[in-house]
Amino acid sequence: GLGIPAEPLFRSRSDKVKFCPFPDCEGYAEKKDKNKYVKCNFGHEFCYECGNAPHGKKKCEDIKKNK
Repeated sequence: GLGIPAEPLFRSRSDKVKFCPFPDCEGYAEKKDKNKYVKCNFGHEFCYECGNAPHGKKKCEDIKKNK
């Protein structure tokens, strides 16, 4: 298991925790600083704001338009 049950963590910190957007991953990531890129507890890195793979200096809005 993950060591920590995810549900209580989400209830207490729902504004700073998101489920991993990767297919078949049940991981979650917690935003700890101003960096918008986070890694879930299984090591998948993604943009906390839009849920896409890290996109460098491009804005989240620009990534969504290209999908």
